[in-house]
Amino acid sequence: MIAKKIPMRNVRLSSFADLVTYLSSSQGIHNRVGKIALHNFQVENVDFAVQDVLRVQDYNKSTKADKTYHLLVSFADGENLSDEQLARIEQSMVEALGYGEHQRISVVHRDTDNLHFHVAINKIHPQKKTVHEPYRDFKVLGEQCRKFEIALGLQRVGRGGGNRAGIDMEEMSGLESLLGWVRRNVADGLRKAQSWEQLHQMVLENGLELKQRGNGLVFGAGGVWVKASSVDREFSKAKLEQKLGAYRPPPVDLARPPVKARYEKKPYSRTDTSRLYAAYQAERSKTERRRREQLEDLMYERDRDIRSIKAKYEFRIRLAKLGGRRNRTVLRILSSQRRLELQSRRSQYRWQCQSVYQQHKQQTWADWLKRQAAAGNAEALQALRDRGKQAVYRGNQFQGREEGGGLAEMRVDTVTKKGTVVYEQDGYTIRDAGQTLHLADIPADPAVEKALRLAMAKYGRRLKVEGTQDFRQKVARIAAAAGLGVEFTDPLLEQSFQQYKQRYVDVRAGTHSGLETIDGVGSRDGIGSIDGAAGIEGTRIISGERNDVGSRDDRVDGAVRSGAHTQFDDLGRVGVGAASPFAEGDDGLRGMSERRLKQSRAAQLADLVQQYIDEREEKRQKGFDIVHHRRYNATDAGWLIFNGIREVGGHPIGLFKPAHRDEVVVLGLSDYARRRLGKLKLGSEVTINKIGQVRIGKGRNK
Repeated sequence: MIAKKIPMRNVRLSSFADLVTYLSSSQGIHNRVGKIALHNFQVENVDFAVQDVLRVQDYNKSTKADKTYHLLVSFADGENLSDEQLARIEQSMVEALGYGEHQRISVVHRDTDNLHFHVAINKIHPQKKTVHEPYRDFKVLGEQCRKFEIALGLQRVGRGGGNRAGIDMEEMSGLESLLGWVRRNVADGLRKAQSWEQLHQMVLENGLELKQRGNGLVFGAGGVWVKASSVDREFSKAKLEQKLGAYRPPPVDLARPPVKARYEKKPYSRTDTSRLYAAYQAERSKTERRRREQLEDLMYERDRDIRSIKAKYEFRIRLAKLGGRRNRTVLRILSSQRRLELQSRRSQYRWQCQSVYQQHKQQTWADWLKRQAAAGNAEALQALRDRGKQAVYRGNQFQGREEGGGLAEMRVDTVTKKGTVVYEQDGYTIRDAGQTLHLADIPADPAVEKALRLAMAKYGRRLKVEGTQDFRQKVARIAAAAGLGVEFTDPLLEQSFQQYKQRYVDVRAGTHSGLETIDGVGSRDGIGSIDGAAGIEGTRIISGERNDVGSRDDRVDGAVRSGAHTQFDDLGRVGVGAASPFAEGDDGLRGMSERRLKQSRAAQLADLVQQYIDEREEKRQKGFDIVHHRRYNATDAGWLIFNGIREVGGHPIGLFKPAHRDEVVVLGLSDYARRRLGKLKLGSEVTINKIGQVRIGKGRNK
């Protein structure tokens, strides 16, 4: 965990509005911006909040300091904290800095390998109108990091001081810095030196120089210099003098040994990237040439227009002077017009130059690789992954040794600098880090199936699955439902997969093996189990079929049921009534048996119910004021409060609230159920039994 202040080098250019615009912009990446939180504002709109901050900052005209504090908090690879945990960390850090009463906007970013959030803070107090500058904020932030690393069990990230500019350059640009090169290739040898002369000899062998500068020592190569103490504290002047005695410069007659290695500013990678780097340099040269040509054209047009303006007014002024003293007013007007036209043309030229620079912006090596990888260049993607340590994710994921490279046939949301491909499709996200495919904490079924198929294409038939028990069982169920020829390394998971697979075989064959239902959609007990516990498998001997739609005057059947086997596409879903009938004569369903027709209807509505729940839960996790939604199951049987009907994919879905729990249970409805419930007022009490039949209470409306 790392927390630091991002300073603005030029105070005049500091802008709270520009900072918030950058933080809250998606930049074309669906997964970039997470939760946005406003603190100490009277408004809930970001734009209005920014205007309020600018108004408060304008009150304080005496301070020459930056009026905006930019805080960045980042977490180690694979650490995925909830919005509540992030809010707790943010609140604690802001209060520790003394900004608890100040206006601030926090934004969570999830578009990189490291979860992080930014906080834009107004340093001007909203009531006192005084500026607050934290004392030794780096120390305060370090203490806060250590506190939460212990409290939340987070990975401790080195926050050592020293010159990190070189390492930051490597991470941002992808090019090897002198600091990193010396650490990796020279430092171990220098530690073995037993005298100053031997140390200077080793330095020369690696194409370096060692000089005294100020009170310390520096390493140099090709005009680039780094502090020796930045490479390692062992190479500080004080430590070396303790070991080797007082500093002695290299002797004048010191023989220069042959150079064994030399620093070059080139890509840092474990594999050969010479071909890619040559293409990168060629593109840079091409971009530079185009930019230079366009700038030269703009300069030529500017000079031509300026000459034309000057010539035009020179002629008019000459004519005006012929009138003598009477035309002094005309001369002043002409002179003013000429000045304004020249200023306008020069301003236009500056704007055009900025547009050219923006259009032909040079990319760093890492950004160029990201763009190439997103376009489908497998070699560039591998180069990103070979730059250093790959991203490590925890939680729900598939693992394996990659057999097929390149991108999947999905929409690429972004590619990170560590080579993680973030796919986004139909509202769900899959992260491909090469050896792992990572999913959200509570992934939707379509996301799991897509990731499962992608994992088989990348890693082969034999897969390792990591994550929660619910996720692992969902993988086994979906693999069996889709008929995938997969094999799991975990024996218990493989056993579950084979059991699910056999049940689907029985269901598809239409046999009566004693299993009433696989997922409980329209089943007699609502969950496919005897004891009514959601997600627990169970069997029950039944005979024949039955359709209870409208079977009693006061009963509304929430499902069109098919007896023993109503649904086999979504094992493990609980308590959802089956779908309303499709239109008669549907070409896709003609010729199907009545049993298979009902199975298809149940499958349709089960997916729509889950789709609605996933949509609401996704919004809730983003900070919307939405209560928890889940499927109806047999344990909910009894009195519930009617909360409305929704249409999803043309099918009705009922919403009900348990009397003593702040949540919504979702149940699929038949057309008959929709008509009966549509006559009720919101807040009316209804009774739902274990199999999803809704009974409208009489005299119990609230």
